[in-house]
Amino acid sequence: MNSQEYDFNENKIIIKNRELSYEVNEEMKVLRTNIQFSGSDTKVIVMTSCIGGEGKSTTSMNLAIALADLHKKVVLIDADLRKSVMATNVEGGIHKKGLAHFLAGQASIAEVLLTTNIRGLNLILAGNVIPPNPAELLSNPLLDKTLQIMRNNYDYIIIDAPPLGLVVDAAILARVSDGAILVMKSGEIKYRYAQGVKEQLANSGCKILGVVLNKVDYKKQGRYYGRYYGKYYGKYYEEEDLEESSSSSPPMQTATAPKPELTKSELFMQESAKRESGISRASRAAKHRTDTGMTMASLDPDNPQRTQK
Repeated sequence: MNSQEYDFNENKIIIKNRELSYEVNEEMKVLRTNIQFSGSDTKVIVMTSCIGGEGKSTTSMNLAIALADLHKKVVLIDADLRKSVMATNVEGGIHKKGLAHFLAGQASIAEVLLTTNIRGLNLILAGNVIPPNPAELLSNPLLDKTLQIMRNNYDYIIIDAPPLGLVVDAAILARVSDGAILVMKSGEIKYRYAQGVKEQLANSGCKILGVVLNKVDYKKQGRYYGRYYGKYYGKYYEEEDLEESSSSSPPMQTATAPKPELTKSELFMQESAKRESGISRASRAAKHRTDTGMTMASLDPDNPQRTQK
């Protein structure tokens, strides 16, 4: 199977534009980098979750796009034959033939392999039918054979599988994959339930690459870290200033010859110099307190106008 044999012009499809927030975009880059460092033999990656609604399909799509942005050849396979939502991310996708048709012998790979508006990214949808035997279709040796051929044509093959906590489909797909990623919604899944899903993946013999913690409240996280580091560094610098002042060596006491008596004009000049020196020191200290207060206030998310002392 050579991707150059297909007439992709007949199977073009548009992925809907979805603007990612800065935080999500950065996290997708981290995920992409982690996958790249998982080894050159990690090409077929199955994405699953514990239950529905954890953002698995969206994460799969964003990951595929992120890899394609690095000029990698990527194919995203929607293998959720029971309740696919991937078709809603593309224009007109709900009416397309897909993986179910191919595995049932009702369509060729050329008919279901779609080109997208993302350079380097191809897509296979689940199909516009719900088969009565999804697990049996996914167990078809034709899928394993197709994936083996695709390895020679793509850098990465991302498989969006159904939630493993609900059906066994993801475990079947994990057997023909190089690695698995579990997508979990923050604060949603209990520990024991997640452990059970993890054990199912491990029993399939597939390498577990890691967990994607999804739908994290960045406002709460940022508020916590901003408050913690603001107070921590403020305390740190105050302690440092105290240590410096206490460690300053007192002036050495040395025996000196008696000073000659000064004239009235010399005494007047000496007192004036002392007063000017004292004013200068006070001005510098006041400026230091003002600068420090502005810096620390900007690190205090609870009260940006408050100056910490």
